[in-house]
Amino acid sequence: MIFSEECRFQYNDYNKDGELMLRAMLYQFEQAAADHSVAVGDTLDRQMEQGIAWILAGWRIHVERYPKYGEPITVNTWIALERNGSLIMNRCFSLTDADGNEVVLADGSMGIYDWGKQSTIKMSEELFALYEPEERHLWKRRLPRVRLPETLEREQPVLLRRSDTDYNGHVHNTYYLNFAMEALSQEDYENNAIHDVAMVYHNPLKLGDSPFVRSSYSPESGTYSIGIFGSEEKPAFQAELKK
Repeated sequence: MIFSEECRFQYNDYNKDGELMLRAMLYQFEQAAADHSVAVGDTLDRQMEQGIAWILAGWRIHVERYPKYGEPITVNTWIALERNGSLIMNRCFSLTDADGNEVVLADGSMGIYDWGKQSTIKMSEELFALYEPEERHLWKRRLPRVRLPETLEREQPVLLRRSDTDYNGHVHNTYYLNFAMEALSQEDYENNAIHDVAMVYHNPLKLGDSPFVRSSYSPESGTYSIGIFGSEEKPAFQAELKK
């Protein structure tokens, strides 16, 4: 089952050239996923009763072109058919223009977390069936692959605010991209230079942490390699942003 709805972007979702920004895409994907879940009966109340929650392990995004201000855009989302009983499944997304062209493709690698067991569990057949999964996968790998270089050349501190956290007390998943984008050059940031994104979440940041961003840029591949570290030296989040 493919769930579709018209996008509802705001004026501040666009850059100086009237192009949609990456962070606005993530917000729209998140809203579409929530609306899809409600439409099939997988509501927050139902999840809380069962003591489970969706958790995000990673994102992949490919931008064929950035939508323009005022352009009608539709967001589509579906659950890809499960492969080999994995704990991780893919929720796929596309943004299509008025002619039906796919201008952005993305998927979120997701799992079901059981609060009682304090671990990720396999999605129940009942829940899986609600979504009427589709055959189409956007990428061969279930999880995005991010390989950071041994040395990251630049380091910047991150100031966490209460507004960065969600009801779990963790930094909300979409905000990590905002932190990562601070590693881009001013020119690349302003001009929407990034067309491919891979992001992997490891350990959630929370208030009280003193995170910092370490990054490097490879001119040969046009790739920004980014790690966000919490209070320890192990990365809480890794990303590759490629031009």
